[in-house]
Amino acid sequence: MLKPFKYEKIEQIDRKTNKVKVSYACRYDNCEKIYNKTWNLIDHVRMHEGVRPYQCPECPKAFTQKGNLKKHEIQHLLTTLKERKRFKCGICNKGYTERYNLEVRFFITQSKYHIGSYGDPSRQRPLLKLSKILHLFSKMHNNC
Repeated sequence: MLKPFKYEKIEQIDRKTNKVKVSYACRYDNCEKIYNKTWNLIDHVRMHEGVRPYQCPECPKAFTQKGNLKKHEIQHLLTTLKERKRFKCGICNKGYTERYNLEVRFFITQSKYHIGSYGDPSRQRPLLKLSKILHLFSKMHNNC
């Protein structure tokens, strides 16, 4: 499966478990990427090779990953940007095309203003007073 690509298979023994850990290093010019999964390497190598196996049925665009084609197909179903921005911020109503981007915004703002953590209890920060939180969010969302 990986034979035509320029890569190196790296095997290392995990000191804790004594199991062999396999990773794959890209060996194209000036590329130092290393992947633990073969499919990640294949997706990456497609970029070097210019291979785009996932063709949009509606237009001439093609993609290296199936997930990127699926995201693109939404543009044909929901034609306006406003329609595509269906993930809304509960504070300022700013829209995002992907839920991930909305979650990242909350994570960044929480980290930036030290008002808590996003999902990971081991990274909890002391919460600010409610009045301070409301002030920071209103100030921050005025820029949206």
